[in-house]
Amino acid sequence: MTTPLEQDLTIESELVDRSAPRIASADALTAIKGAEPARRLMVLSPGRTNEVSSIRITSIALGIAAAMVASGATAQTANLTGTYRCVQDCRDGLIDYPAYVTQNGPELNVVDEAGQPSRATPDWSAPATRIWLDAWDESAVYTPDAMTIQFDNGRIWQRDLGPLPPPPPPPRWNR
Repeated sequence: MTTPLEQDLTIESELVDRSAPRIASADALTAIKGAEPARRLMVLSPGRTNEVSSIRITSIALGIAAAMVASGATAQTANLTGTYRCVQDCRDGLIDYPAYVTQNGPELNVVDEAGQPSRATPDWSAPATRIWLDAWDESAVYTPDAMTIQFDNGRIWQRDLGPLPPPPPPPRWNR
């Protein structure tokens, strides 16, 4: 036995197109129950897909927008962990002294060339390229390869890659 809504939809779809699919599911009927008859025809009629397409496009756009929303925890891409050397505007004139950065997720522990510690987090204004150092009340920008960190006060740290390896021995000539 069909309900009056099913009969109404079947009659409307037959008037528009005899090859139109009939709705068999009660869930599908409740989904379009509140729609006005013109919209029901668009859903039932295979020839009119504008309404369905706009719904699909809206759903896809919302999905993409949700995927692009990034929190501060996921925005930082470079691994800043390592030893750096202060090369410009160092505290107390300590040029070429080591500074240390330890990263655990988005959180950083930083010790400068003078031994002053600070906690750092991704900066809210540019979380993928800047950090905020709480104890020093300043911000710093870093390069994508994490080789250089430049602070707002002009101080620059460069990653310490350790001593250069010794040169290869000279070739031996056998006679």
